[in-house]
Amino acid sequence: MIFSKINNLIIEALNKLEIDISNFVVDKTKNIKFGDFYSNVCLVLSKQLKKNPLEIANLIKEQIKSDDFLEVSVQAPGFLNFKIKPTDHAQLLNSIYQQKNEFGNFTKKDLKINIEYVSANPTGFLHIAHAANAIYGDTLANLLNTYGYSVETEYYINDAGNQIDKLAMSVLVRYLQLFNQSIQLPSDAYHGNEINLVAEQLKAKYNDQFINATLNENECISDQEVNSLIKQFSIDFMLAEIKKDLASIITNIQTYTSELMIRNSGLIEKTLKKIEPYTYVLDNAKWLKTTLFGDDKDRVLVKSDGSYTYFTPDIAYHDYKFSHDNKTVDKLINIWGTDHLGYIARMKAAMQTLGHNPDDLIVVCAQVMKLTKNNEEFKLSKRSGQSLTIKELVEIIGADALRWFLGSSSMNSHVVIDVDLALSKSNNNPLYYVQYAHARANQVLNKQHLEFDFSADLLTDEKEKELLNQLHYFKHTIANAAQLYEPHKIATYLYDLAQLFHNYYANVKIHDQNNLAVSAQRYSLVWCVKQVIANGLAIMKIQPYDSMF
Repeated sequence: MIFSKINNLIIEALNKLEIDISNFVVDKTKNIKFGDFYSNVCLVLSKQLKKNPLEIANLIKEQIKSDDFLEVSVQAPGFLNFKIKPTDHAQLLNSIYQQKNEFGNFTKKDLKINIEYVSANPTGFLHIAHAANAIYGDTLANLLNTYGYSVETEYYINDAGNQIDKLAMSVLVRYLQLFNQSIQLPSDAYHGNEINLVAEQLKAKYNDQFINATLNENECISDQEVNSLIKQFSIDFMLAEIKKDLASIITNIQTYTSELMIRNSGLIEKTLKKIEPYTYVLDNAKWLKTTLFGDDKDRVLVKSDGSYTYFTPDIAYHDYKFSHDNKTVDKLINIWGTDHLGYIARMKAAMQTLGHNPDDLIVVCAQVMKLTKNNEEFKLSKRSGQSLTIKELVEIIGADALRWFLGSSSMNSHVVIDVDLALSKSNNNPLYYVQYAHARANQVLNKQHLEFDFSADLLTDEKEKELLNQLHYFKHTIANAAQLYEPHKIATYLYDLAQLFHNYYANVKIHDQNNLAVSAQRYSLVWCVKQVIANGLAIMKIQPYDSMF
């Protein structure tokens, strides 16, 4: 990788000069006239050494072998610029051709990561807010796998607690209404259409078996056996629908862990024993000293009535994720909603009481997402009057567009998807623009009858050099995006590559009957552009198009 080569040569030069630095940038130049790549190392060192950056640049330049590059130059106010050799380009193009779909994959690293995402309560269908969480988590998992990490994905099923009793109650009421019983659904019950669907399935399987079931004064099902059966039936139905929703946006979660399992397996009691030195009793409740580790206040683990707070099984679950069934992971990544921002500090503190490094728990909060059409926001389903479901989102714009527009946005920014733009077949639509670049490259290659030549020594046009440099940038982008947990950088890269290719196609004659040697190398370049676009889209789980018609 050319970035590693430049980086290592700069470090070697600094070692010869007995200068120590670790934080500097190697990147593409914004203008090819100044060279292919540059480094800001001299500007960084000028503050450290209190010297003129141009003076430092010339010192470093003298230490770098001239035969490693076509040219190493110094540019004010202190940039080191590098023009690389055709042999480096040839090596890149050959690597892409040899590795094909594997180009961009890094060697396996000895680091295991667990990514938990979505984890919605199984009380309804997944909706618009879950889509961003799901696609970010799934794309991040794919990116980290590409980078060489061992990644497992997980969904935490909140199948215990009051919301599940409420789910069972809601289903029972709708079930009884199917038998024309005059019972009303309580105002705080679940009113979504999916509850009707569960009730219909319950009736189809059990007929009138539960028509004598009643609710108690707490608006829960009176008979515990009936309550347990309807709860499990409802959870199973909802989980099956959730998995269908995730599959519809090409999202596959490997492991589903039940909160009920955590509660019934003794894990909570084991966890409480581990953190006992950091607990105390106040007002008949057990508290955890999270303030010792940066939280703004201590947290209750066991309430005065002996029941656990939500925090307690969650601590046990996180400890379980770090190590269970003879498996250990090095890092946990949780994708949460912004409503969980205040939960991060307490969970990191709890992990420290268990002996875990708080930096090994990484939390990313998904921002608000909305759809607009005709410049107006719409968020309610016409069918249900509730939030748009993932099913409806896929019906409206399709899985590829949903994955692109969510996968191309930083998790630190609010996401607005313009439905009209997402459906348009124009260059204003970034997904169409990228897929069109792939299709255009494929169209060019369908017409070529020359043998590929990956030498690259005849690719001297500035637009060719820009394309080559962007191809060099692919693995660097993957590494950078993976290290920062920012999968949207892949989409940015692909758009930039597509832009360079469309410009190249419009301005350079790829097939020149009077110069077939150049044509053979240009076809080779086009082939590699097409392959890298496909590989980048694969990280995002988006299908490349061979034709736009």
